[in-house]
Amino acid sequence: MTAQVPRAIKTATAFALLLFPVASPADDRVGEIVRPATGTGRAVYETLDLPVILPHFLGTWAVKPGRCIGQKSRDRMELQQGLGIIMGHALSVETVLVDAGGQDEGESGQRPRASDFADARDLLVGFNNDGAEELRYIHFRFASGNTRLIVEEVGKPRRAYVRCSL
Repeated sequence: MTAQVPRAIKTATAFALLLFPVASPADDRVGEIVRPATGTGRAVYETLDLPVILPHFLGTWAVKPGRCIGQKSRDRMELQQGLGIIMGHALSVETVLVDAGGQDEGESGQRPRASDFADARDLLVGFNNDGAEELRYIHFRFASGNTRLIVEEVGKPRRAYVRCSL
């Protein structure tokens, strides 16, 4: 496992989820979430080959529907491929994990490709928190059958965002 994996396991455990390692030391899998926040069975998160936020998550988001202009910075966020501006703080993307749905890395031993998960609706992103040694992990997922983006971070309340209209 890479040096990032223990931090991811520590963070996922802090989400009050049960996490069990599912991989050998040579594997980059983070673990198996037995009771994910969505309440749906099991999820195995794997690190993508590129640290980029996937297409469905890109854009400007706010807590209240409508225009973002006039909403407080703590109630808005901007997600770009390699950057997140969340609650007024610019954070660079260091690692991105997706629910791989039990896919194996295959014989090549390569990480899953970001392009293969372009339609993902569940994402765990490790952000660089102002040069801190530990990454700041934030879980993004879409509410089932909805366009609301649910954002969860350890020690902070869960928040729902909607895409801003310009």
